[in-house]
Amino acid sequence: MKNVTVYLLLALVCLSSCQEDALCLKGSGTTNTYSIPLSSSFKNIALQGPVNLSVTQGDTLMVEVVAEPEMYNELEYQVKNNQLKIGYDQNVRCFETEVGVWVNVTMPDVDKISSDGISIIKSDGKLELNTLTIDIDGVGDVELSGTIQTQYLRVSGSAEIKNLKLQSAETYIDVQGSAEVDVAVSTMLDIEVDGSVDIHYSGDPMINKNVSGHLDLSKIN
Repeated sequence: MKNVTVYLLLALVCLSSCQEDALCLKGSGTTNTYSIPLSSSFKNIALQGPVNLSVTQGDTLMVEVVAEPEMYNELEYQVKNNQLKIGYDQNVRCFETEVGVWVNVTMPDVDKISSDGISIIKSDGKLELNTLTIDIDGVGDVELSGTIQTQYLRVSGSAEIKNLKLQSAETYIDVQGSAEVDVAVSTMLDIEVDGSVDIHYSGDPMINKNVSGHLDLSKIN
């Protein structure tokens, strides 16, 4: 399948040509670190637009953004209903940067990470979680490590998910589109595919499959 990582890097440079009614952002190349004030706690993170996420598990809830000032000034964020929503309004159609926008979140626990747009999602250090849902609507590149009881990986669009270092008991994969997924799972691997998906897994789980399209499933020795 198409190399999602390369596509991500190209897309982050410029999403589309500018229109008269669109807002075009162009970075200077120099980044700053901005601390985001928090009015309440959250366990869910929703990314909008070309925003990248790095998650660290820690006792103190903290959010920082590393970005060029031109990108940060138009960034919108809100904490509501146990969710941090951060990203860009739909009128931001042009996005020219060589460094991207990184949201660095330290939090005790995380239940769900969703991306509506183009995002890189990674963990900084190992996560120890009960349940985590990753929901990609657009283009995503995901790489997490640690241990988890159950992970839900949902893709509507195109994604590359490299979670071999995230040891799971149960993994549920639901893809509508195209994806390349690497997972480590010991007990249950449940797969729903409507599109084209390559899945590489380690472990000896029971496997359930419901495929409409193409599935290339292989075990990693």
